[in-house]
Amino acid sequence: MSILRPFRGIRLQDESSFSVKDSGANDTLFRFIKPEILPKIDSGVYVCEDKPSYYIYQQVSLGFKTTGLVALTSIDAVFNSTVKTHEEVLSEKLAITKDSIKNVYTQINPVLLIYEDNFNINKFIDEAISAPASTVIFSNNDTEHRFWIIKDRMHIKKINSLYQKVNSMYVGDGHHRIKAISNLFLEKSDLAKSYQYFLSILVPRSQVIVKCSNRILPDLNGHEESQFMIMLEENFVVTSIEKMDTNLADSTLNLYLTGKWYRLMLKQEIVSTLNSIDLLEPFVIENFILKPLLGNMEHAYNETISFLNGEVDFNEHLINSAGKKIRLAVFSSPITMDDIFEIANVNKKIPPNSTWILPKIPNGFINYQFTLHH
Repeated sequence: MSILRPFRGIRLQDESSFSVKDSGANDTLFRFIKPEILPKIDSGVYVCEDKPSYYIYQQVSLGFKTTGLVALTSIDAVFNSTVKTHEEVLSEKLAITKDSIKNVYTQINPVLLIYEDNFNINKFIDEAISAPASTVIFSNNDTEHRFWIIKDRMHIKKINSLYQKVNSMYVGDGHHRIKAISNLFLEKSDLAKSYQYFLSILVPRSQVIVKCSNRILPDLNGHEESQFMIMLEENFVVTSIEKMDTNLADSTLNLYLTGKWYRLMLKQEIVSTLNSIDLLEPFVIENFILKPLLGNMEHAYNETISFLNGEVDFNEHLINSAGKKIRLAVFSSPITMDDIFEIANVNKKIPPNSTWILPKIPNGFINYQFTLHH
């Protein structure tokens, strides 16, 4: 069975159809809200392809260009670890994602899959996009979205052949979607076979950007600040600084605490006991700051901790969140794609929402209905 297959996509037709709302403070992209999409599909704002097709999608934003293949990917590739995950999922978000997909039978945003750069794939895509794009849409920040539709049978056959030779793909964005769809497939319901494939975009690693997803807490879980500082000093060298350090060394963090900034450097005696993966900032933050402070991390991630992606300026966020309580925030440098590949290859998982990986395709640009015959 081929790992990929073309599909009858439901796509936004043109820029005039693009009206958006901000779906959350953590998103810098404006995105469709799911309840708005289904009526738009029914009203003709979208067009449904007349036969199974692939798309080539290109995003140009602030001088960075990403080009990838939009396709259905077999859920079997997740089970046999051809598609590898690297991040834990949140139980409450997983339940919401699963119920949402189950209720509307529609995936409104592709899972980002990353693979090692491949000369033959790059060559094929470059040739395909030499023709004018089928659709061009501009969104906020002058981000340009271009789509090419691949319907030719020989081109589809070529795509299947090229990507069949890709040994591993890594989830960059969409861990909750993949887990939710996997669970729906395994439930053996009447619709289980509909979840045999999921909507994805496949992008070479040279065309993705990894940013942090930082942690914010409204309080210190009953601890006094003096107690918390003593707790930190057990594992870190703590230095008071005037503002956030934008050039962090390895195993070094920025910490904001009630209007003051600190630099945290993991003590050498701690560093010497850890392997290269456990020394990565997401593990350091969880094991040496959040767990001692919060205890039950499952509850904390679902109920207490909020996340701020690396594209958002924290000082602006403080101003815009004046009505919300922000007591503590922890910032780090982003991990690398090498780190992500290593974590996934040894079947380990970093804490949830540790990375913010670009490109992000706005919800609703391309949709896949699981019950639509392809």
